Amino acid sequence: MLSRYLEIQKAALFSRDQLVAFERRLAHIDLCDANVVVTGSYARQEASAVSDFDYFLLVPEGVDEQTVGRICDDVRSAVASKIGKLPSENGAFGSAVRFGELGLNIGGNEDDNKRITRRILFLTEGKSIGNSTLFKNQRE
Repeated sequence: MLSRYLEIQKAALFSRDQLVAFERRLAHIDLCDANVVVTGSYARQEASAVSDFDYFLLVPEGVDEQTVGRICDDVRSAVASKIGKLPSENGAFGSAVRFGELGLNIGGNEDDNKRITRRILFLTEGKSIGNSTLFKNQRE
């Protein structure tokens, strides 16, 4: 019976190990109180060596655009070095979202696919790395 779940156990262990290594790397980056929100297979602990790393940065108010750009670059570099596979270009992940943005215009004409995708995954499976208070406040 246990062997039926071996692949699930392997994926959970792989996901946890990769996230621990990534969190250690993030400890050397000044996130300026931003939060890395992990979604997808890593958040669900179902990742494998071929999984991409779906994440976005949740950025608090008051952080200037230049700093946000630097944080995005630093986190992207950390993902590349510790995880290996970045999210797809121009998709919903790998970018910054300002605090409060996920709750704007819900269902309205300006509520686009990227925001809807981020919002749903943030609420249903998002994992917080960094400023957990910001993460919890945004969820509320």
